[in-house]
Amino acid sequence: MFECVFCLKKDINFFNITNRNYYFCNNCGGIFVGKESFVCENTQKDRYLFHKNTLKNAGYKKFLQNFIDPVLEKVIHKVDINQYFSIFDFGSGPEPCLIQLLYEYIDNGQLPKNTQLFYYDKFFTSKKIFVPSNLCVCLEVVEHFENIDDSFNELSQCVISGGFLAIGSAFVPEKSFSIEEFSKWWYKNDITHVSFYTIKAIIEVSKRAGFSFYAQLNDKCILLQKI
Repeated sequence: MFECVFCLKKDINFFNITNRNYYFCNNCGGIFVGKESFVCENTQKDRYLFHKNTLKNAGYKKFLQNFIDPVLEKVIHKVDINQYFSIFDFGSGPEPCLIQLLYEYIDNGQLPKNTQLFYYDKFFTSKKIFVPSNLCVCLEVVEHFENIDDSFNELSQCVISGGFLAIGSAFVPEKSFSIEEFSKWWYKNDITHVSFYTIKAIIEVSKRAGFSFYAQLNDKCILLQKI
């Protein structure tokens, strides 16, 4: 019997949509794609390159601001920014747009001058270096995770004890979300999206990586704290 990749319970329903296998957990409500339906890394990389996101795109810049501004508002007063404040962007993409935006924030005084910025992407940075930081941001990335525990353990390496992890994704509603509704949900149509989380699911898997729930900032962002 299949085990849920999020909560590890064995209460799973199988279903198929357009020749893609999905598994729904009756315990945590998470939905994950079967390994047999994963696409290869070259296909994944081509898909990411297709997006061509830049800060010159006003709509995309606003999307980034809508994610990061509530996070910074919640986190920054919890840190002694006079000593050191660091932010790590996990899954920064072909062009590290969120990091570029944060440099703008440093230049205009929204972030302290001593803020240190780091980033990593599986496909687009040359070295796998995780720098433990006050804040790790992970925007539109967790839905791509194929090895859930391994990936969340990597996220944990990017956060100091007491630091924060901000995750942005389109979460599965925890109530009254049927397979029929899922079949109509646009978010599943990206072939690189393989993990679909409820808030409960993301809390369960992040707990194993050393995080506890801190706050849900909106319907697309959850803030966790490293224990």
